[in-house]
Amino acid sequence: MEFDELRRLRAAVTRLYQAKVAIHYGFIAVTISARVNGFDRLAARLSYSRILTEYDHIAEVTLTASGPIVGLCRIDRDWETVFNALPRRLARGGPLPHAPGLRMEPLPVEVKAALTLLEDMST
Repeated sequence: MEFDELRRLRAAVTRLYQAKVAIHYGFIAVTISARVNGFDRLAARLSYSRILTEYDHIAEVTLTASGPIVGLCRIDRDWETVFNALPRRLARGGPLPHAPGLRMEPLPVEVKAALTLLEDMST
């Protein structure tokens, strides 16, 4: 069975392509070390997803079944400032003593490639 939140994110991406505004968006993924397990991992995932939702540039934040937290982000002239500040904010606001991994990728030109990228970033 497909993870419902990931299905919701796929639908949002498809709508961006239909509206012809996908060029202004990208994916952001927050990953937590595999050494973090149990309640600490759950607390970190919830904390980091809450932090992502606090940013106006980041929408459609999804906790994937396999671990990464994936969000859809708006890329504009202020994005670089937000992206550069995000690791510090995640380290300061999260329950772990170190910052999680952070990856950002702009949406590709075609919707099929974007959905493939989403699959890659959510595993």
